[in-house]
Amino acid sequence: MTAMRWILGALLGATSLASPAAAATPADASVTAKASGETEASGEAEAPAEAPAPRRNAVVMRTHAKVPDWALSLGYQRALGRRFSVGGALEYGFQAPGYWHLQGVSESFSSQVWLGRPFHGVFAEGSLTVAHQFLVRQPRLSSTALVPGLGLGFRWTHRSGLTLGASGGLRWGRTVAPSDVICTRPKYCTSVRPGAYANITADIGFVF
Repeated sequence: MTAMRWILGALLGATSLASPAAAATPADASVTAKASGETEASGEAEAPAEAPAPRRNAVVMRTHAKVPDWALSLGYQRALGRRFSVGGALEYGFQAPGYWHLQGVSESFSSQVWLGRPFHGVFAEGSLTVAHQFLVRQPRLSSTALVPGLGLGFRWTHRSGLTLGASGGLRWGRTVAPSDVICTRPKYCTSVRPGAYANITADIGFVF
């Protein structure tokens, strides 16, 4: 009988020791799952936000000091890659008083290489302008010139998109379709004037 009692006591003791461990298992599993969920949530919260897409377009208005003449242009530029952009512009040349019957307009095509990112920082520019000088009452009476140019400038762009800048360079005009009727006094045909001259600009625009 004593041996039987001892065996029963040992069995009951082993059962009581095993029960708390079994009861604790579900609690431990829930704690582990909760901690895992919190870790995943914190990982999602700490994930860095995506960088905004770079601005690749610009509309720019330029005032040209084509010493000693003046012009105004409005153009569009498009960034291609990290440091390169191309553009096109329409340019209007202001005439000397008394010669407004001779109007001058030009189409310019340009490319820019930027030291930093497009539309911000130092840039070098090459351009080719097709210039026309015509008689207001008879637009078919006109003179045409090709005007290549080189320049160096700087542009600053605010985070809002506003851009300001300036540049300086040289242009070389060459008449390709002269008229014997108009531009008899070449110095008053400012858009198609031949030879080399300075071209200094002040720029304002918007980048988007």
